[in-house]
Amino acid sequence: MTDFEQQVNYQRALQEELRRTIVQFAEVEQARVHLVIPQKSVFVEEQQKPSASVALKLKPLAHLKPEEVEGIVALVCGAVEGLKPEDVHVIDMAGNVLTEDMASSAQSRVLKNQQELERAYERELEKRVTAMLAKVLGPDKAVAVVNADFDFSQRETVTTIAYGNPAVVSEHTVTEQNGSGIAAGVPGTSSNLVPTYPSGNTGNQGYTKQELTRNYQVGQREEKVIEVPGRLRRLTTSVVVDGSLNNAAIQRIQDVVANAIGYDPARGDQIQVASIAFDKSYQKKLEAEMAAAEAKAKKEARQQQIMTLIKQGAIGLAVLLFFLLLMRWLRNLKPETPLIEEVIPVQVGMSPPPKTDERFIQIKETAQKHPEEVADVIRIWLSEE
Repeated sequence: MTDFEQQVNYQRALQEELRRTIVQFAEVEQARVHLVIPQKSVFVEEQQKPSASVALKLKPLAHLKPEEVEGIVALVCGAVEGLKPEDVHVIDMAGNVLTEDMASSAQSRVLKNQQELERAYERELEKRVTAMLAKVLGPDKAVAVVNADFDFSQRETVTTIAYGNPAVVSEHTVTEQNGSGIAAGVPGTSSNLVPTYPSGNTGNQGYTKQELTRNYQVGQREEKVIEVPGRLRRLTTSVVVDGSLNNAAIQRIQDVVANAIGYDPARGDQIQVASIAFDKSYQKKLEAEMAAAEAKAKKEARQQQIMTLIKQGAIGLAVLLFFLLLMRWLRNLKPETPLIEEVIPVQVGMSPPPKTDERFIQIKETAQKHPEEVADVIRIWLSEE
C-alpha cells in the first residue's frame, strides 16, 4: 500500500468517526463530514492549512443552537491536527451557513456579558446607598438609582522617552609609528592628510599617527501600556428622599452618597439629591387588601375547625348511642331462669316452638366480632342523612 492510499484510508476513517459522533446530537438526523488534510511538507512556507465542511440534515422542526454549532466545530478541530475554527464550515440541507450564526451569537453573548457587568455594578452601589440611607432616615424613606458607563474597548499605547547623555556603543583605535622615514601606514586619504609629527628633531622623517573611532547612541526607554477593557468612564446617581428637607440636609446627604459610591469629579460624575413626598396610597390599599384577605382566611379556618369539631362530636355521640342501644338490646336477649311449675297434663295438640330470626342472629354475631366495622357503617348512615 502506498502512502497516498494510507492517507486516503485514514481520512475516510476519520470522516466516518466524526459523522457517527455528530449524529448522536438529538437534533441531527444525518451528517456528512468532508476533510481536506494536505500532505506535510518539509518547508514551512509551502505547508497548507487543513479545512473541513460538515453538512447536517436536521430532524423535523429541529433547530441547532449556536452553542451546539460551536460544539460541532470544536469536535472537528480537536480531531484534525492544525485545524482552526474559522476553517470549519457547517451547513444544513437548506443551504444555511450555521457558523455565521455562531459568530453573531458570540458577539451578542459578549454584549450581554458587558450589560450584566454594568447592571451588577449598579445594583451593588444602589444597595449600598439604600442601606446607608435606611439607617439614617429610616426604612423605605429613600430611593437610589445609579447609572454606570463603562468603556469596554481595549487600547494599547506605546511611549518612547529619550533621557541621559549619549552612551558609547563601540570604540576603535588605530596607532601607527614610523621612525625610518619609510612610507608606512594605511594607504588612503586619511593616512596622508592626518599625520601627526613629533616635536623636536625634524631631521628624522619618522612620524606617529593615531586614529580613534567612537560610535555613540542616545539611550531611550520604551513603555507599552495596555488598558484592560471595563474601565469606568462616568457615574451618575439620583437619590430621592421622602419628605421635605432643607438645603443643608440635602448637601449632607449628597456628601455622604458621594463618599459611598466613590465620586470622582474628574470623570464627570454627577449626584442629584431631591426631597419629594412619596405617594403611598397604592401601598396602603395593598396593605388593606392583604389584611382583609388574612382576616377572611382566619375566619374560614375557624369555621372549618368548628364544623370539624361538630361533625366529630355528632359521630361520637351517634356511636355512643348505638353502643348503648346495642348493649341494652343484648342484655334483654339473655335467657331467663326457668321456673319449675307443676305440670298438669292437658289434652291439647303439640305446637312447634317459636323460631328466631336468622338475620337478627347474624347481625348480633357481627356486632360482637367486629364492633368497629359496625360503628363505621352507622357513621356512614348518619353522614348520608
